Amino acid sequence: MALLNPSIAKLNGKNYSLWSIDMKFLLIERGLWKLVSGKETTPAAKEELGNYEDRCDRALSTIYPNISEEYKRLIKTETCPIKAWENLKSYFEPDDRVRHQMIFNEFLECKPNKSEGFAMFFSKIKDLVDQLKDIQHPMDDDRAGYRTPFLHWFRTL
Repeated sequence: MALLNPSIAKLNGKNYSLWSIDMKFLLIERGLWKLVSGKETTPAAKEELGNYEDRCDRALSTIYPNISEEYKRLIKTETCPIKAWENLKSYFEPDDRVRHQMIFNEFLECKPNKSEGFAMFFSKIKDLVDQLKDIQHPMDDDRAGYRTPFLHWFRTL
């Protein structure tokens, strides 16, 4: 099976969120995402170890050239694609209170554009909810704040 050679924008200081999604799908297409995400573990059998190491090399060689020069230093010495992915994530999405509050505020202030329909607006909300879940922000349905973006949308009708 011939692999496609899709082009994605290189990771820079402003596009990690989109880049990580694009890279995830590129790795899925190449059969490497389970390895990078840690869902596939190092095989115990020596016969399978060579293939696993080759796939690790392919994963790293897929990720590395798709990073801008100034950020390659973050993973240039890594030999494990899982650690490389985690290094990039921790650099561009640090787990701190400021980031949590920024995402939550973006969620609360999310308003629809005049030209976007409910499906696009809902997709934007779902993306923010997923980001909040990723950082283990409490997702209590009883909190009135979670209804705020939808109230903004209904006011535009």
